[in-house]
This record gives sequence, C-alpha cells and structure tokens, in this order.
Amino acid sequence: MSNPRRIRTALLFIIFTLVFQAALFAGIRSARQWRRARALPPPVVETYEGQGERVAVGFIGDDLSQQGAREAMPLRTCKVLAKVTGHPTRAVSVAMKGSTTEEWRPGAPEGYLARAVAAFKREGVTLVSVMLGTFDARPPAETPPARYAENVRAIRRALEAEGFRVVFHEPPRPRDPAAAVLLAKYRPLNVYDGERRAFDYFGAHTTELADDGLLLTNNGRGSLALLWAFALSDKLPTP
Repeated sequence: MSNPRRIRTALLFIIFTLVFQAALFAGIRSARQWRRARALPPPVVETYEGQGERVAVGFIGDDLSQQGAREAMPLRTCKVLAKVTGHPTRAVSVAMKGSTTEEWRPGAPEGYLARAVAAFKREGVTLVSVMLGTFDARPPAETPPARYAENVRAIRRALEAEGFRVVFHEPPRPRDPAAAVLLAKYRPLNVYDGERRAFDYFGAHTTELADDGLLLTNNGRGSLALLWAFALSDKLPTP
C-alpha cells in the first residue's frame, strides 16, 4: 500500500501545477489583450481643398489628436489651414489615446513612431505636428522635465532624419493642479516651436475644458484648431 502522505503530496503538486498553468495562460491572454488594446489605430486621412500647392500634414499625439469623426483636432486644424493658406491640405492623424513621450520615443517597444513615419511617407506628408505631454504630466507617468525634454528632442531628431519638418505644440492647461504644475515646468525647456499659447489660454478659459478637466469641449477644440493652424501656417509655402 502507498504511503497516504505521499499520495496527498502528489495530489497537492498536481493541483498546484494546474492552478499555476491556468494563471499563466490567463496572464498571457491578458497581456495579448492589453497589447491589442494599446495597438496604434490606423491613420485618419481627410483632404480640404484650396487653390495652392497640395500639402499633407501629419499629426502625432494623444486623445486630442485621435478624437474621431469631424471634431478631430487634426481634421479641424487642416480645414482652417486650407482656408487661411489657400493650400489643399490633407490631414494624416496617427495618434494613441493616453500616450506619452516615452511611448513615442524612437526604439520604444510600442513602435508608435516607426508606424507613424511609415504612414506619413505613404500619404506624402512633409510637415509633422506633434502635441504630447498631457499624459506625461499625469499619474502614472509623471515624466520629470529633464526626461520629457530628452524624449521630445529624440522624437524631433528621428522625424527630421526622415526628412520631415517638425512642429511641437504645448498642451492645454488641465484643471488638475498637480498636472498643471508639471506641465508648467515643461514650458521653459525650449522644446515647443509651434503653438505656445494653449496653456495660458485654457487656464483662462476653463469652460472650454470638458467635464473631465482634461479634454476639450467642441468650442475648446475649435479654439485649439485655430491656434494650431496659425502656428502651422508659418511653416507652409505661400500659395
């Protein structure tokens, strides 16, 4: 007859193995689901007509650059650009909700920047508009200013090495005081060469912030589209 203690030990070992395998498979499945959830969406492309030379503008960013349909910031910005400059303007938006400069750095495991570059080249983009920092300034990222500046410069260098003209805009000021303080520390880093009034504007026009105090209302998106368009218009040739 077998030793009852050995039988119990063997049974416990089998149970432990089965539980461990189930947990491992669940973890792998969750990781795959997370990666799919964080997969970069396909680019949003739309053209607004004008009379001058055709221009394609690429947009990199987070939620503000990804908001869908007609209220999307890139589409609204290019509609204004077409009217202001006279250029037929194509908006090519490659954005990821909740993304930070860490995820857009060249060589980051997410691969966002490489996929954006491929989409921009495919669509004939010459000018790239970037706004990142809103989620750098919030938990869990809370990117230190020095690291933020390093990331922005690395992204700029990588895009310029691919032949694009690059413009970085400062993010709007959110209602969250801690995030606003950190965003304010990004401002003197000399990394923004595009729109540099959004932080102050939305600090003074808080009714244009959405209920979450982070994204923008329809009026707020209209205001930011105007600010972006005028900053970008300086980078386009005269029609």
